Formats: sequence, structure tokens, C-alpha cells
Amino acid sequence: MGAVTRKVRKFVDKLDVGFWRGKPIVVFTTILALPENATDKHRESREKWDLAAGRKLSELARSVGLNAIENRLWVEVKGNKGPLVESGVEKTKQFTHEILLSSKS
Repeated sequence: MGAVTRKVRKFVDKLDVGFWRGKPIVVFTTILALPENATDKHRESREKWDLAAGRKLSELARSVGLNAIENRLWVEVKGNKGPLVESGVEKTKQFTHEILLSSKS
């Protein structure tokens, strides 16, 4: 939790930065859905650790010369490997729409 996985680091390291230089890069991460009976401690832990991975991934992308935009997408998953929660696809569509609209201006 709260870290960029080894596979993702390798993926970023192998990207052709020259090709992507100057183009906006969108960072997204998946996070475990909160349990129905989540306590304040669960919520605090999620904020502190789960959401940190997205910030670290943005920093990693910028450190290799990529233009990671500030907005990041976090999509909840039902288990460690998915699938997305019911609202995940709609949330992704809405985020994509907002990014595309903002890039036109």
C-alpha cells in the first residue's frame, strides 16, 4: 500500500520518454473499496497509504521527464486484483471526459 509496484516502475522506466515528452500523461491507480462497516481508522488509513501510491506514481513520471497532469484517478476494486466496483466504469468515463474537455482549452 502507498507505493508504486515493481511492475509499474519497470513500465515507466522502459517508456520512450522522447515520444511522450510534452504530451500530457494521466496517472490512475486502483484502490480497495472500503468495507461497508468502515471505521474512521479505515478511512484515515486509506487517505494516508492507498492514495499515496498515485501521488508517488505522478512524481516518478515527472522524475523521468514525463508531463503527468495534476488530476489523478483512483478507481475502487472489489478485491486485490479487481474487478472494478459497479461505479468504477462510470467514474472512469466521467474522469476521461473531464480531462478531454480541459485539454481542449
